[in-house]
Amino acid sequence: MRSKLLFFFFLVYGGIIAQSNEEQSLLEDVFSAQQLELMSDAETDYWLNLFQHPREINRMKPLSILTTFGLTYDELEVFLSYKKEFGKLVNKREIDRLEWEEQTKRRVKQGVFIDKNDEEFLTLKDRWVRPDQHYLMLNSTMKLPVDINLNQPFSTQIRGKWAKKNDYSVGVNISHTSEDEWLWNPSQSKLGSGFSSFHVALYNRQRVKKVVIGDYQMIGGQGLVFGGGYFLGKGGDPLLSVYRGQDGIRPYSSLSSTNFLRGGAIELSLGDKISTEVFVSHQNKSLNVLDFEKEEIEKKEIGETVIGQRIGFVSQNLKVHWNGLVGLYDQRVVAGKRTDSLGVFKGNSLVNTSIDVSYQYENLHLVTELATSFQNNFASNTTLFIHLMKGVNWVVLYRKYSSNFISPYGNSLGELSRLGNEEGLYMGVKLEQYKKWGLNFYVDVFKFPTATYQQEAGREGVECKLNGWVKVKSGQKVQFEASYDEVGKYVSTTNSKVKIYDKEQLIKGSLRYLLTVNKHLNWTLRGLVSQFSSYNENDFGYMFYQDLNWDWKKKFYVSGRVAYFNSPDYSTRLYAYEKNIRYAYSFPPYYGIGWKYYLLMKCRLGKGHYLSGRWSTTKLIEDLDFYLNENRPAVSHQMSIQMVLKI
Repeated sequence: MRSKLLFFFFLVYGGIIAQSNEEQSLLEDVFSAQQLELMSDAETDYWLNLFQHPREINRMKPLSILTTFGLTYDELEVFLSYKKEFGKLVNKREIDRLEWEEQTKRRVKQGVFIDKNDEEFLTLKDRWVRPDQHYLMLNSTMKLPVDINLNQPFSTQIRGKWAKKNDYSVGVNISHTSEDEWLWNPSQSKLGSGFSSFHVALYNRQRVKKVVIGDYQMIGGQGLVFGGGYFLGKGGDPLLSVYRGQDGIRPYSSLSSTNFLRGGAIELSLGDKISTEVFVSHQNKSLNVLDFEKEEIEKKEIGETVIGQRIGFVSQNLKVHWNGLVGLYDQRVVAGKRTDSLGVFKGNSLVNTSIDVSYQYENLHLVTELATSFQNNFASNTTLFIHLMKGVNWVVLYRKYSSNFISPYGNSLGELSRLGNEEGLYMGVKLEQYKKWGLNFYVDVFKFPTATYQQEAGREGVECKLNGWVKVKSGQKVQFEASYDEVGKYVSTTNSKVKIYDKEQLIKGSLRYLLTVNKHLNWTLRGLVSQFSSYNENDFGYMFYQDLNWDWKKKFYVSGRVAYFNSPDYSTRLYAYEKNIRYAYSFPPYYGIGWKYYLLMKCRLGKGHYLSGRWSTTKLIEDLDFYLNENRPAVSHQMSIQMVLKI
């Protein structure tokens, strides 16, 4: 392996990446800008982790393929028919032969791999020197002008990975933001950086299917006990919003300091149809405790120990699992000042248990989970998928979470930031006419039976979203989106000492025209609107922009945008996905009145080497400083430079 010397200069943001040529997984390569905008943050995290830990497609059961990649019943039938006629896939390029939508093909190809028979008998040493993924990434961020209140003027992220699919994985993630203090105390796991994560994982060692030491997540059921950061909230695809892939133990590879376990985990096969996963975790967490000397409540880092198990029976169309989790704390946790919500944990320990069932019969697929926490508080989540006819798929989900239900590592579909105090009915429809048009729609009616944060009593709301696309003619496509949100809220008024119950309404719409001029050049024109109304407020915002993208044989790429936005209130802010350098996910809010431009350039240098740069300018005609207490300059610039070298 040849050594490389990397020199990096940046004005606002820059990064240097050394990696293998195989590690080119990008969300932009798989999803359209429209799909990326509709994704929740957790949904984005799901796909990134799946692409980093792809599945061996020939070993996956039909039900697992359906749920992992969010396929429709039609798409699954096409795949099974192909496999029945031609046998196991020998190359991922065979997926291109399937009568699937192009985006589905890209999604599946990025998330699967096929075992190479010539590597089956290699020694561990030989496999170690032939990894599928081997990269080191360094990103640094700096904002100008520098805020004197920050501990340092820049933020830094480091990622490293050495892995072979279905065999082994070693990874390290280090993050230090400008707000973090530089602390060194190894006895308290403070090693300078604000957050660090590390894992070593082995796969498929006879009956030992997985072993992970370090940081990991636990995924199972509908997420009532083991959610691990999967979908929270609703995206643009009504099926993917509620489908949940059953990963079990998964090495943690995010730079977020939440929703992960730290310790050891193992998955064992107890037979052809029975398996179990056991884990233990210990880490420090910042929680509210009572200081007896000061006789007051304060936030303090205390030890949390978590022990858990998942055991299950899996057949061709039926999966049944039992899940259990016990959490122990060094000191008694108290509620602090949060007396307005019943779902706040307090105590020295907690217990979560659940049973989840997944069953498929022809065109019907039922998924359900029933969970409990201490003091007999329950949560349930039941989903039914129905394939009505060719190109028509329907899903309905009912959820009910008790007001006192506590699940620290749960993460299921819901409106609140935690599981609990919620009841709702979700229905979605997905319509597709192969290569001609597609339509997605869902409606979610929900309520919070008891008080929530800063709200003295229960509330209710409804959310609807419609999005789709139509192929006008060859090289031309129209995409459209519309959404309606209504949530109850108690607000203070000048005419009454008692808060009144109001309903906040937010309506959004978008229309996008895409023109492919030739195989190198494409152009996009889009308009967005936003309307917010409440008891004493009624605001309207809009934005127009055009994008131009030019790609010359994958060797030189240029993308540019010109945008005008007019959002006089933060409640009418508009979001639009922006193309950026590799591994930089850019989905900023546009608010105030002004213009924004950016230019992105990527150049391929030899085999596997890339140089990228991005420049952007924002010119504000009018800002919202009075509302956000910000101090944004009238004109701001941002520059990014990145190098990718094959090692």
